[in-house]
Amino acid sequence: MTRSVIERLFAPAFAAALVCAADAALDLLVSRAEAGRYGEQLVINQRAEPKTLNPVAVVDSVSREIIQFTIADLIHINRETQRTEPALAKAWTVSRDGRRYVLTLRRGLSFSDGHPFDADDVLFSFQVYLDEKVRSPQRDLLVVGGQPLGVRKLDQYTVQFDLAESYAAAERLFDNVAILPKHLLEKMYADGRLAEAWGLGTAAAQMAGLGAFRFKEYVPGERIVLERNPDYWKMDRAGKRLPYLDRLVLALVTSEDAQAMRFQSGEGDIASRLSAENFSVLSRAGETHCSICVPASITASFSSI
Repeated sequence: MTRSVIERLFAPAFAAALVCAADAALDLLVSRAEAGRYGEQLVINQRAEPKTLNPVAVVDSVSREIIQFTIADLIHINRETQRTEPALAKAWTVSRDGRRYVLTLRRGLSFSDGHPFDADDVLFSFQVYLDEKVRSPQRDLLVVGGQPLGVRKLDQYTVQFDLAESYAAAERLFDNVAILPKHLLEKMYADGRLAEAWGLGTAAAQMAGLGAFRFKEYVPGERIVLERNPDYWKMDRAGKRLPYLDRLVLALVTSEDAQAMRFQSGEGDIASRLSAENFSVLSRAGETHCSICVPASITASFSSI
């Protein structure tokens, strides 16, 4: 995963926080980070095209890096502190034996198409990931003590998870599951066609997520454009909805040298990978930049934005 890159790049827009909005009808997460301003776009030069926009079927890193902008999880693991933080679940309790987790979901949240989010979406998501016929790569992560997680809806905003045995890293299980929109994917799942969902040719109106951005446009061989999700569930300290960026443009630039040239000319804000030679050239040219190495061994370099 490359979330540590994203958390640093888009701070304060993506800064994690532990404060809930005062309005009980709309449980937004409040960022404590420095306020930003709305507008502009970020251009990320990618060396390969994604294979899918489906979080259930994704196996390649390029697709995963793009999908992560459009999804959200129940509990978030801060990649810098390695501590758990509230996400779609605003709170949770753990039984004394460590085998039962009860998660309380935020109220009043919506997917990027405006459809309300609640416990039914959580149950549907785990049903999909745990279904052996779906063959999702995430399934193995949700098996503890040789048994899949037990999932039960207690009410519209409360979900209970039961483990076959106590598991010290159980909270991390909820960080790896993108919550799916039941209203959009239930029929394809029932028809056994979920793996076909959300391909690169899917219309934007047929996709929705809980992430900071939503899919807008795909031009084969050129770019993928994501636009700001107006219903995103985080806000700044002034009560303004995040993120601040209007768009993310993921441009296909297969040549490493071309990426370096675009970066230097200002045509791209992020180079997905730079060789030591190109990095040295940019450094000597006096470019303002930063290099971030993340666990997946991906290096992202970006100019001042």
